[in-house]
Amino acid sequence: MKFFLQIWVLILFVMITRQSAVAQSYTEDCELLLPDDFVSDGQQYFANVDDISPKIFHVVFYSGTTYRLAFCSNLSEVNLQFSLFDPKHNLLYSNKEHDIIRYWNFKFSSTVNCTIEVIINSEENISCQTKMLIGFQEN
Repeated sequence: MKFFLQIWVLILFVMITRQSAVAQSYTEDCELLLPDDFVSDGQQYFANVDDISPKIFHVVFYSGTTYRLAFCSNLSEVNLQFSLFDPKHNLLYSNKEHDIIRYWNFKFSSTVNCTIEVIINSEENISCQTKMLIGFQEN
């Protein structure tokens, strides 16, 4: 009995270590999408995303600042579709119209409360862990 318990603990440890390494790998890759001239807003937005319902983030973007949205997931082959909406839910940008690019730079002429929706663009029924970064350029 004790032997089986030791085996179970070992298997659990290996699974946790492997999962942690995968999470660290994709989040480090995400950091590469923010070039040196962009500073992270200090937040890390994580969500489990699927192809059924979008995950929603509410963000305020300030006037005159250049921002970059960057997205990555633990599944490198997955196509993450993200869309940016104004307070009246008018579409401002969607990467679906730009070959599902993983980042976008933009600037507003006035401060805007926006909604960001993220979903997997796939015919398959899949889900993944996703990280969104928001960076801004220092003036």
